[in-house]
Amino acid sequence: MTDSTRTLRIAGATLVSASALAVLAMSHHPTAHGSTGAEWMSEMARVGGLSRGVHAAMIATVVAIWLALDAWSQARGGRGAVRIAVKIYGLGALAMIGAALINGFAVDSLAARALAGGLEAVDDAVRVVPLTWALNQTLAGFGVFAMCGGIAAWSLDLWRVPGTLARLAAGYGVLMALVTCGAFALGLFHLDVMGMGAVVVAHCVWYVLAGLVMWGNPTAR
Repeated sequence: MTDSTRTLRIAGATLVSASALAVLAMSHHPTAHGSTGAEWMSEMARVGGLSRGVHAAMIATVVAIWLALDAWSQARGGRGAVRIAVKIYGLGALAMIGAALINGFAVDSLAARALAGGLEAVDDAVRVVPLTWALNQTLAGFGVFAMCGGIAAWSLDLWRVPGTLARLAAGYGVLMALVTCGAFALGLFHLDVMGMGAVVVAHCVWYVLAGLVMWGNPTAR
């Protein structure tokens, strides 16, 4: 087995395993509820450990998937579609990491500091929460569009790879990207826990298909 073959098989296995971890992590994503700002802050502090763990796992999967897809792009010889895919997807990955850092770490830290500072600090923190949510949603929304764009570009290149599985991955990737971006742009879903969970699952189906293609076609050009 050559080094390039081994690298792509590792990349393919990484895509499949990281997809499983992403779905598992998303299924444990906590939610905080409360009728008052103080109650919501207390709930955020209570689930803070789980939230940090979930978002750390999601960040790790984003990085792992990004690196695996970059390995595939290099193996494809730098064609136009894959060059575009790497750049667009990379921007989306960075945006998603930013959204996860805000929701999983910054908000948790804000809640803990507010509760430690008393009622006045809680009131001040409650005023900031809408801004953190807006930043999270803006970054996540950009991430959805950019990552879908990268997946669509990779899928166009996958159409050139021989085999039924590669064609299936290509067709699914383009269709999924168009449907996801179109539905989100039309406001048919929002990037709350349920909406983001649906996006993660839709993306992970493509990652698994692409990973299997990498494993079965490690020398495809």
